[in-house]
Formats: sequence, structure tokens, C-alpha cells
Amino acid sequence: MKDDDIRNALDRLGKGAGPDPDMTDQVMGRVRFLAQAVPQTPLRTEGGGGASSAGASRRRRSVPRWLNMLVPSVAALLIVAFGAVWVLWSGSGTVAWAQVVEKFSSVRSFAATVYMRKDALSEPEQFEVWMGGAGRMRIKAGSQVIFGSRAEGTRAFDVSERKEVTAKPRTRGLIRMLGDKDRFSLEVVVDTFSGGQLKDVTPQVNKEEAVARDLVIYDIQSPRSPEWGRIWALRESKLPVRIQVWDPRDGGCVEAVFTYGSEPGESFFDPDTFASRMKDQAVSNESLPYMGLQDAGGRTFAPAPMPRFSKALTAVTRTLEGEPWSLKDQLGRVTVIHVWDTAPTHEGRMPKQWELMRLYEKYGHRDDFQIVTLAYTDTPPYQRGADRARKMKADQQIPWLFLYEEKGWQGGELVRALRLGGHTTLYLVDRRGQITGLYDVLQPEFALVGPTYENAGGVPLYCRAAVRAGELTTETVRRIFGEPDEVGDSPVGPGRGQWCYVYRDERREHERRIAVDFDRETGIIIDLGCQFLTPESARLSLTITPEYWRDQVLPQIDAAYRPENDTQDRYQIKVGLARREGRIVYSFHGTSRTFGRDYEPGPPAERFPLHGTYRILVTVVDHASQEDLQEIVLRNNLVLEKNSKTEIVLE
Repeated sequence: MKDDDIRNALDRLGKGAGPDPDMTDQVMGRVRFLAQAVPQTPLRTEGGGGASSAGASRRRRSVPRWLNMLVPSVAALLIVAFGAVWVLWSGSGTVAWAQVVEKFSSVRSFAATVYMRKDALSEPEQFEVWMGGAGRMRIKAGSQVIFGSRAEGTRAFDVSERKEVTAKPRTRGLIRMLGDKDRFSLEVVVDTFSGGQLKDVTPQVNKEEAVARDLVIYDIQSPRSPEWGRIWALRESKLPVRIQVWDPRDGGCVEAVFTYGSEPGESFFDPDTFASRMKDQAVSNESLPYMGLQDAGGRTFAPAPMPRFSKALTAVTRTLEGEPWSLKDQLGRVTVIHVWDTAPTHEGRMPKQWELMRLYEKYGHRDDFQIVTLAYTDTPPYQRGADRARKMKADQQIPWLFLYEEKGWQGGELVRALRLGGHTTLYLVDRRGQITGLYDVLQPEFALVGPTYENAGGVPLYCRAAVRAGELTTETVRRIFGEPDEVGDSPVGPGRGQWCYVYRDERREHERRIAVDFDRETGIIIDLGCQFLTPESARLSLTITPEYWRDQVLPQIDAAYRPENDTQDRYQIKVGLARREGRIVYSFHGTSRTFGRDYEPGPPAERFPLHGTYRILVTVVDHASQEDLQEIVLRNNLVLEKNSKTEIVLE
């Protein structure tokens, strides 16, 4: 039998299992080996004989001629039979579902990213699941981190609010079903993701979908509903890597992608450890969900914790002139630390250089304020970074102090204390030596002179990083702002309080209100905002009907400025209140809710201006220069009294 004949026979035998070409080649190799082992010399027939070297005669075994003729065919059949057994036994066609189930139950841990969508038009909901031994698990669902085990039950934490909460119902269901046993069960996983619709049903191999040689695919159909599932498993390891469950009635879908690796440490599944880290103000909200998760390749999953300044205070670095410098000697001053990687920079400038220059021009003369650039390099020779820093300071005529870490960002005392990740960063350090946050935009005015009417609008921006990190507390707010002017309940939910700080201008015509929302139990600030208000303001409701706008207003606007001719969107048509002389100070947007769009007539629009005398104007403004190009007066000498309510309809 020729190679092609044997190959065809193997292919026909493996047809039902979807023969694997690579495995067929392996079998062919074994076939050729066996073929070489089969005697090629015909067996002696009856009547043949011979003598030994000693001359003694010996009768040979007699074999019928018809059997001798059948030997090659029988051998070939035996070879093909062996090949068939090899194909079926080796699993080249498929992997039994029982093998996948058994292999999955043997793993010590796994992680899965689960997406749940209730119907075809809904946004999917994501869950990140980590399973450990003894039925322990950890789930991230939005801002919640949930711990569960068969022995200890379920505990949940909301990292944005920094407190223990009740887990969401769907998450509790996942934990209850997945953590029911000490060992993992693939049947339980499929049952959980299908909501019980695919329970006690054995998946069948899907031959049509098996495109990749290293994958085996199973389909499973619910006997009770149209729901069906599909499981992808690796052929060699027999581990499932993906599960999908579909409900064709509404397009609902659950999909899970599995990964396998080393089991996370004990602390990763410990809710008490997580609770203690949640109280640590150096750990940001973004870091908490993945706290304790380690990557085998050394990659990071979230930002590093904020630095503990007690270490930074004792760290010593040096100036470019070689003099020692430490933050503990800077107490009583507001310090902006500009951490700069001296790698070649764009156009020969440092990142944030112009912002720092403007800051220096405004506050550099003050004794209680300073900027320092902490330069470093991440690759030896480290002296090269110092040379670049000296050249930058000289070429750009930078007036503030430069420091340099001689041992690079991994070996320098101060950069290690600041827990830098090898990139340019800005820190703001207050007079007490505390790092108040990590900032992209500097607001040092607040740190220098405290909150005032002029800078109150920048307070939310100044405190943005601290609020997001969960490190701002009522104690800190009271120390910075003093006692609140108003105390009450927060509108954002139960168990929340609100403090208000009120700042007025010199004429006491306007005020800015800083509203601080906090959790009553933990004292952590959950929101901080600023409102611009006018005390004892008037209330004006203005309605311009589409007919009035079309017949009375548009004809007065120069043709070039009208929307139908403004094809390049160069002009904006505004309606608002202006003083007797001057530009619009209170704008009405009409039905257009987008800033920068033309006024659109229609329903009433309200504003709360300061009492006084105004004009109602239509103004055409140049988008680029913000210059007023045309002015149309709709109403003159409009008097608005304190706490009054006025309605005007132009129709």
C-alpha cells in the first residue's frame, strides 16, 4: 500500500472527527516505521530447504502459498488499524468534554473578565473576577470591590466613597454560585453565566466552528429555552479560555474571557487587609481596585500610592553646585517641586516650563514661595543628566533652583521617597511639609493666601487630585477653610453632609459658594464645587417667539452675519442683558444648550441678574477675536429690583 493510499484511509477514518493534518503526518511516520518492520522477503514455501554451515540438514517450517501472498495486505491493514487507533486515541480530532471539565477543576486559580448585556441595545456591564483556593474570590464591579468565600461570606467596599457597603445583587449572585465549593467547577461556571438555563446539559463538539487547530469548540443548547452557549478550549492544555451564552429572544449575552497564572497572595483575597489599605490616604481611589495584584512580567495595573512625606522629608539630594538640600529645611514655605527627566526634550525646553515661568514672575519675589526643579536621568552615565540640566538652566535663563539626583530615579533618595515612576511630574508641598496632591495645573495662590472671593473659583481644580484620591477629609477642610458658614444635609444621598463657605466681592454684590459634600461616617470628602451667585438677585424670564425673531430681529442683522450665509461658522448671535453702556453680562441661550452656538428662539429662558438697569441686546460676535461686530437693542432702560420677578415676551 502506497503512502497516498494510507493517508486517504486515515483521512476517511478521521472524517467524523475533523482530521488534523499535523497528526496525520505523525501517524504516517509511525506507519512507515511499522512498514519497515514487516518482513519484505516471502516466507519459504513447502518443499524449500537448505543446510547449515555444519552441513546438518534442518527441515524448514511449511507455510501455505496463499498465506504468503496475503502477508503484505494484512500488514498494511494492521498498519492502517494502528493509525486509526492512534488518531482516535491521541485526540487529534477532538477533546472530550469530560477532559476539559477535569482539567479546569485541577487549576489552583484563574481570572475572568465577564461582560453582561441584558439585550441587544443595552450597554454591557463589566465584572473582573479573581478566583483562589478554598472558594475565595474577589470581584471588581464598577467602583465596588467585593470579597467572598464559602467560609466567611461576602463583604463589599465602594472605593469612590471609601467605605464598606452592600454588594450589588448581581455580584452577590455571582459569588454565591461560583464560591459554593472548595474546588472550581466548570459546570457551575456555565450554570452561573447562563442563569441556570444550561444546567445539567453536556456540551457537544462544534465541528463547523473549529477553524484554529489549537482550539476545540463546544456548543450547548438549553432544553428549556432558546438560550444556547459556546465554549472555546485549548486543545493541548484542555483549559477553557472563553464562554459565551446567548438569548436569541432579545439579544442578551454573557461573555467571559479566562486567564490562568500564579495564584495571588493571601492578602489579595483578605477583606480586612483591603479595609485597612482603604483608610490609607496615600492610596488613591484608582489604585485600590487592583491593590495586591501582581503581574508575573512586572507590569503595573494602577497608579502607585501617593508618597508618604515623612520619608521625603528626611531624604537628601544635592544642588547642581553640589550643596546638600532637604525638604525638612523648607518648612514654612510653599514649594513647587518640578520633577524632570533630563532625556532630550522637545525644542530644547522642559515640560511645564512656561507655566512655571509665569508662576515665578507672579510669586517668585515672595519669601514664602519657591520653585525647584529636581532633575534626574534613568540611564547611566548619570553625570550626563547633570550636564543637560546645567545647559538647560543656562540656555533658558531659568531663575529658580535646580537639584540633581546623582543615582538616577531608581537610586536617588528623594525620587524614591516620592515614588516616582520615571516621568515628569509636579508636586505642591504646603508650609507644613505635606504633599497636598499631584497636579497637572498649578493653583499655588490658594496655598499661599488661602481662599478668597478671587480664587474661590479655582478651589475645585486645586483640590481635584486630593478628592479623587480620597485623601481630603473634613479635618483637612476645617484646617484650611476654617469653620463653615452653613451646615446641612448633602443633596447627593443619605448619610452625607454638606458644608458651605461663602465669599463675597468688595461691593458685596456677588458671592462664590464653596460646597463641600462628605461622608458622615468616614469624614472623607466625596465632592467639592464652587457656585457663583448674586445675593438678592432679580429674576428675569425672557421669551422671544420664532415669529418675532424671524420678522423683527433677523432683518436687522447684516446679511453676512446671518446663519444661512455664515457657512464657515465665523460669527455667533447672542441675546443677553447689558448695562446702560457696555457688553452683554448675562446671556440667554434660548433652546440652544451648547456654549458658543447661536441664540435660538422658543421657550422662556431665565437669568438671575444683580438688581439694576439693563438693556436687552442682540449682539453679533466674531468667534476668533470675540469682538462685537453688531448690536441691536430690543429693550432699553429695563429696571430690575431686588428679589423681583419679571417676565418679558417678545412676539
